[in-house]
Amino acid sequence: MRYFILILFFPFIANSQSTKHLSFDQTQDIGYFKSIKNRTKYLSYTTSGGSKISIGDTLIIAKPSTRSLQGNGIGTNGEGQFDSKEQQRFEFVQYGKRLILRNNQFISNQSPDAYPSNRLSNERVIVKEIAAIHKGSRKKPLAVYLVLGELNNRAFGIYKHLTVADVENALTYGEIKVKNAPLSREEAIAKLKESKELLDLEIITPQEYQKIKVEMTPLIRNL
Repeated sequence: MRYFILILFFPFIANSQSTKHLSFDQTQDIGYFKSIKNRTKYLSYTTSGGSKISIGDTLIIAKPSTRSLQGNGIGTNGEGQFDSKEQQRFEFVQYGKRLILRNNQFISNQSPDAYPSNRLSNERVIVKEIAAIHKGSRKKPLAVYLVLGELNNRAFGIYKHLTVADVENALTYGEIKVKNAPLSREEAIAKLKESKELLDLEIITPQEYQKIKVEMTPLIRNL
């Protein structure tokens, strides 16, 4: 009888482990997240915007969200000068795989130079790992991070992986994009404005503009 019970329930247990899913609502629900260990791995994650990210999916590294000044000090006749130039870099996308939490902030195990610049923009990557980590103690909500690899299994320079330190922030600040994700209200407005300009320039026809307007209107009105 013991063997029969084990055989009966084993398929259910195996299936539940292989279909582990996490949603944004769960990351904010204390009834759920207080029992979750740091670095718990998942097969898929549904974002606050409703986009589903699964292991093996393709994402797009979009654009850096942080601007910084870099340069060298120059001394001329005892007078100090600073030759600098502005550089854009990513805040939530990092080179490398390991990730730790310190003072409620995600940091990598590498130097600040491990944050990519805009040279990584428009790179298509594949999701290798999805995991959750508390923003502090077990009583704090979860943040989701991703480990990414190149589509052709090559490395990002000397690094084999990228880490997205906080998926929701990375999406909010436009550092990553979900392939085929629905447009946000702001993106729909921008697309409609651009289409109107193209219509005024006679680059697209009134019929093409009307088609885009019909598609964008429900997104703008949140219908």
